[in-house]
Amino acid sequence: MNNTIRNAFAVLRGNLVCGLYRLCGRCNYTNLIRVFKGAEIRISKGGKLTLEKGAAIGERCLCTVRTGAEIKIGSMSSLNSDCKIVSHEKIEIGHDTIFGPNVLIYDHDHVYNTETGVRRKDFKTSAIVIGNNCWIGAGSIILRGTHIGDNC
Repeated sequence: MNNTIRNAFAVLRGNLVCGLYRLCGRCNYTNLIRVFKGAEIRISKGGKLTLEKGAAIGERCLCTVRTGAEIKIGSMSSLNSDCKIVSHEKIEIGHDTIFGPNVLIYDHDHVYNTETGVRRKDFKTSAIVIGNNCWIGAGSIILRGTHIGDNC
């Protein structure tokens, strides 16, 4: 399938998926967003996903926004295949930022201590900010509290 047709299907898919979430107030987006084949978007009640013009979510990506959390992806930014973004607080990605395949972004950690072990539903959270015009290479892992400036 040539790129023009592939992109056209991704625009249709993006408008359909995000349009359904927009109806219940969980998603805000502008035209020409692209959601490619196999990508999954999950937005819990009270969560918010914002996709600006030309933002792209690649094949088999997973974007999960938990209750009260937010993910914002700036214009012309794109996630390559198999990226995973999970927000319990806030993840903000600037404009013209690109991600290689298999990038993981988590703004939370499980609460852990030696007496009780891992507390499965208890999290420590801290916002993540990734600036404009950045390139995040394949396989990178970005954890809570990370701030990456512009042009990195």
